[in-house]
Amino acid sequence: MKAEVPPISIVVPARDEECTIVPLLVSLTTQTLPAAEIVVVDAGSKDSTAALVATFGASVRLVKGAAAYPGRARNIGVRVARHDWIAFIDAGCVADARWLESLIEAAVGSKPCTMVVYGDYEPIIRGPWDVAQVLGIVPPRCRRTGTRPPFIASSLVHRAVWERVGGFPEAMRAAEDLIFFRRITSRGFASAVARRALVTWLLPAGPQAFFNRLRLYSAHHLGSGLARTWHARVAAMDIAALGLLLLGPFWSLRAWLALVVVAATRVGWAIWQRRSHIPPAGGVDAFVLGRVAGLLLLADVAAWAGGYDLLRQLLNRRKLTAT
Repeated sequence: MKAEVPPISIVVPARDEECTIVPLLVSLTTQTLPAAEIVVVDAGSKDSTAALVATFGASVRLVKGAAAYPGRARNIGVRVARHDWIAFIDAGCVADARWLESLIEAAVGSKPCTMVVYGDYEPIIRGPWDVAQVLGIVPPRCRRTGTRPPFIASSLVHRAVWERVGGFPEAMRAAEDLIFFRRITSRGFASAVARRALVTWLLPAGPQAFFNRLRLYSAHHLGSGLARTWHARVAAMDIAALGLLLLGPFWSLRAWLALVVVAATRVGWAIWQRRSHIPPAGGVDAFVLGRVAGLLLLADVAAWAGGYDLLRQLLNRRKLTAT
């Protein structure tokens, strides 16, 4: 790189990540462009996460904190970081060897006022269930940039941006990154895309883990006022499907055929958007279609369950306030 390379701090929030923290830190300590520092914020782990981080010695700086969501842990990390350029990545991810180099290349090689760089990310495929997730819910790549939508766990942000937008929301388990990115966009900060800044990450290991994660995310999305980003679409589709089910006894075969067509269209559209991600050795057969259909149904149920959880929490708070 011709331009001067500024020092970079990497900030990693972690909580109970003993199964994933070591591969991540190995990938960060073997970058082609070494970070000036790696800061891991242990947000109240009850497992051996902190002990495993400590085995990396002086190459990784461990900051212990109380139990906290990722947004608060990132804010703590940025505050203690010694440098102005902050790279974010999460436990559960592994960075490509050129990840950091690619991020900073995009920063110094773009417009002088570039303050934010978005990298790319790719799920790790371990089996048929992961294939269904890739074809059903993993964000597809943008045709213009060739990358997926912004992902906090593959990004580079200048401290001034973090300060101007007020940091990350701290009371949310999910969607804090979406709000952070929205604030960045609304304030007009110049950004760039680093197509080669790749991280891989693990998808939920099975249907139960998938459902639990989406249920939790659903409650926090709704609580953050982000219903339009997910729930409005789900509600529209599910209400239409429910209407067809209720009309079934009156329309008989026509209603059932209409319901099948709607469901098939949804599955087909999800796969079509992600057709470039179909594994070369696979293809789309009846088993793949069935898994994607089941996954989308499970995602809808999780979205409604999360809404129920939020409603129950609000009612409990109201009862406590009343007493």
